[in-house]
Amino acid sequence: MSFFKKEIINGGDQQTSKALTAVACIAGAGVVAYLGYKYYKEQLEKEEPLPPRAPSVAPLEPQKPPTSPAKKTVAKDPELSSFSSETFDKSVDTLPVPQKSNSGDNMPDPVKSIEQAGEHLNEKLSEGVKNVTSKLDDYKADASDKIAAGVKSAKETFEGYSQDLKDSSKKVYDSYDDYKTKVDDKLHEGAKQASEKLEGFKAYAHDQLNEGTKQVADAVSGYKKTLDEKVDHGAKQVNEAVGGYTKELSGKIDDGVKAYGSKRDNSASFAMKLVLQIYFYINISAGLKDMNNN
Repeated sequence: MSFFKKEIINGGDQQTSKALTAVACIAGAGVVAYLGYKYYKEQLEKEEPLPPRAPSVAPLEPQKPPTSPAKKTVAKDPELSSFSSETFDKSVDTLPVPQKSNSGDNMPDPVKSIEQAGEHLNEKLSEGVKNVTSKLDDYKADASDKIAAGVKSAKETFEGYSQDLKDSSKKVYDSYDDYKTKVDDKLHEGAKQASEKLEGFKAYAHDQLNEGTKQVADAVSGYKKTLDEKVDHGAKQVNEAVGGYTKELSGKIDDGVKAYGSKRDNSASFAMKLVLQIYFYINISAGLKDMNNN
């Protein structure tokens, strides 16, 4: 397309302009000639033919040069001596005028000459127009061929680019699909491994928790058993000590009662003994309770 524009601007347009200018000049000359012919024909039709005039002055004979160059005198001619401006005007008026003739013997027919010139001009114009038209047709045909070739080349180039773009797009899509598949596989595998590790960790934590709970329960049970044994042993020792102390105290009370109230009756002695035993039992029970709390 660009070559066609360049061809038209640089070559075809200039030649076409020159040819059209020549055609315009020739056409203008033809118009001017036709108008001149028309005007001349009208003038001839308006004019009337003049009557023929006879010559009033005889033709002059050539004069001989003087025999002696040293003499400057000129011989006088009787006819020339009588010639004046008036006789010259009269002689001019009496000159023969060519008569208009239909046969065309005396002068060429201007109408025929102009018609011949017009025909020649028309031939030249026709030939010029034909040449210009032929060149324009050649330019148009050449331009059409070049435009068609350019369009075909551009179409092929565009189709090539389009196919390359499609191939590149397909490669990109294929690569993306492969990469996405690999990523999905990696994610699935990672999620599976993470789930398995989480399940294992949960089982391990559950086992450890159960083991720790069992150990704590065993330790608590052992400590409780040991503590119960120690409490029972301590209580037994306390009871034994209290029993011994009570027994010893009861013996001493009995001995005191016997020594103090040997003379009293048995009822008073029994009542005193009972009161003392209750008092000591209350004090001993309170002491054992404090020991258990500590």
